Amino acid sequence: MNAIFQAHVSPVYIRKCNVLYNYPSTFHKNIELLYVTKGALEYTINEELVRIEEGDICFAFPYAIHSSRYQETEFTLVSFDPSLCVPFATILLNQTPRDPRLKKENIPDIVPRLLHRACQIQGACDKNVSATVLGYLTAVMGECLPALELVPIEEIKANTVQEILIYCAEHYRDQISLKRIAEDLHISPNHISSIFSQKLKISLRDYINNMRISDATQLLTHTEKSITEIMQECGFVNQSTFNKTFLEICGVTPREFRNRQAKEE
Repeated sequence: MNAIFQAHVSPVYIRKCNVLYNYPSTFHKNIELLYVTKGALEYTINEELVRIEEGDICFAFPYAIHSSRYQETEFTLVSFDPSLCVPFATILLNQTPRDPRLKKENIPDIVPRLLHRACQIQGACDKNVSATVLGYLTAVMGECLPALELVPIEEIKANTVQEILIYCAEHYRDQISLKRIAEDLHISPNHISSIFSQKLKISLRDYINNMRISDATQLLTHTEKSITEIMQECGFVNQSTFNKTFLEICGVTPREFRNRQAKEE
């Protein structure tokens, strides 16, 4: 497993696709669902291989580790920040489905139409998040949640790797350290180091910095906060370290990145 945290996923992403590409083990804060409209595909969620037949929907709740291999089929991919789905945000953030797959016969007839319409509208809106689209997605979740067997996250015991990754995702803006992770999770520091070096193929320091810089790129692009404010919000303690780390990962300084994004817009 080489799980990658994506701090930069879009608040809402909806697309009709005909190819599912190879993706390494990934986790992020968004809800993700795959609705298969033709054929079938296989998806791995928390190390369990799930086969999704035509008409089925598969859900990856926040911080579920998921991956895929190259497959040619037709499906709709939806990803959205659960906090935007206001009536169900608490449920989506604190519960998880025992079985991530919702079979066709258990899906209300209106759901495919809601997804189709949301995809049409979001495509027209491009990067902007439409309130109408959020309404459709809220309706989708309202129809699907009663058909899913939801349990508190605590009842689904995460493996050690996922437990560490979720901890990092929740604390990467803090002054996180190997010692602190070990103490808070009651895991040996040597075991944590081994997981990063052998399974994740990256050092803890680089992993945390990648999350921080990914967060910084979004703040630089979508807010007018000063670079100093962004540096502090993302967990860096001084400007020189922030600039150096940003340059190493992105190839440009934070200021150059912001100027380039402004020109592209």
